[in-house]
Amino acid sequence: TQAETQAETQAETQAETQVETDTRNESSPPLGQVASDDQETRSDLSYQEAVKQVSGVIKEILSLDHWDEFDLLGYSMGGRLGLHVAHALSSTEQSSSSLQQLIVVSASLGIYCPDERRERRSADRGWSDPLWERGDLDHFLEVWNRQPILAQLGERNPEEALRLFSHRLTHKARGLATALDVLGQGVMPPLQSILPSIKIPVMWVAGSEDVKYAQIAQEASALCPQGELSLIEGCGHSPHLENLNRFHAQLIDQLNGGD
Repeated sequence: TQAETQAETQAETQAETQVETDTRNESSPPLGQVASDDQETRSDLSYQEAVKQVSGVIKEILSLDHWDEFDLLGYSMGGRLGLHVAHALSSTEQSSSSLQQLIVVSASLGIYCPDERRERRSADRGWSDPLWERGDLDHFLEVWNRQPILAQLGERNPEEALRLFSHRLTHKARGLATALDVLGQGVMPPLQSILPSIKIPVMWVAGSEDVKYAQIAQEASALCPQGELSLIEGCGHSPHLENLNRFHAQLIDQLNGGD
């Protein structure tokens, strides 16, 4: 009913406002200034402020390189961030017309329930606190990669899993802690209410064997005005890493209209 729809919309708005209110601090340094291991101040940057920063960087790149059009592709946390950036860019006609399409790989829609979101925020701090305080990146990555949804990569493509592990060892421990603090699902406004406002084509990608995220992709693609679903056969949560050739070939085929 209309009353129920209005009540749900109001609840979503209040939830998003509460997330930003709970996490915002006006004295917060920019996200890019808290990624160094010798930085002593931990960021209180809000999610929405981080989205504005990323959107600003994109606009600067477009201006410097004289690009009129661009696409965005994001995986997991990057996919969620890409959706919020697309929504932010749609606020100006010039930016929204520059962004041609968005490809979202294995991303969730966030956590709608405020209580569950607070629990997730606490759980994320359980990961980021030791990383910030002790800086033991090797131990963090070993434990992080044991999570069942991520351990699949080591089983399906051991060589790529080893390459990725080595690459991530070059990251800054406090930079990763900051990403968990500022960009995690515990602080991110849920996405359901903004998907209908993203008018550009959005391709939702998931591995066919990643049951949870394949279901999310199916539901989310239906909420986008130009949403499309792409399930990569024989892959789990990281289809672009598990089988890059299959991932690339299927996406190119769909983007070209199946020709």
